[in-house]
Amino acid sequence: MYSGITATSYSVSFASASITIQKQGGSETMPVALTLSDTSVTGVATKDIYVGGTLTVGPNQAEGQYEGSYTVNVTY
Repeated sequence: MYSGITATSYSVSFASASITIQKQGGSETMPVALTLSDTSVTGVATKDIYVGGTLTVGPNQAEGQYEGSYTVNVTY
């Protein structure tokens, strides 16, 4: 959740709209296309912003636990 000054404008973006996650203990990867619930908001002091995405699983993808990270930028 973002909290700021009422009646200000802000924008939300990713450093990159896609990331690659990697299998723990392995070299297998999967791409993730990231999405945001809002990218520009005006006039509210508190707003929930949700991060979602689309995971692309290959036909012979190795099962296991995959991990990665992303950066969200808020400018106001």
